[in-house]
Amino acid sequence: MTSQQFTSIDKLHSFGITILEDTAYFALRSVEPSQYKTFLLLLKKGFEYMKMHNVKFVKQQINTEDKDSFKKSIFIEENNILIVKTNIDDFLFELCDAIGMHRL
Repeated sequence: MTSQQFTSIDKLHSFGITILEDTAYFALRSVEPSQYKTFLLLLKKGFEYMKMHNVKFVKQQINTEDKDSFKKSIFIEENNILIVKTNIDDFLFELCDAIGMHRL
């Protein structure tokens, strides 16, 4: 198991990634969608970290209200906590949808 915390250069965004086998556990701590450039730069570092560790899936805890944003994911409910499991190829798009960051 390996883990790392990521914080953007402007300190507006942060998340943690813990990797166990081929799965990354992603925990978004803070994000300011209006400052998307530094968030995307930080997310790139996170992806490089996951690529280096051969991650195939990303799991994260979400709110029930965000469930519709994860159209290609699998949902797991454990102890009244909603977990979403996303293929690494779909993670970026689904994360951006969930936080309201619009794509061109």
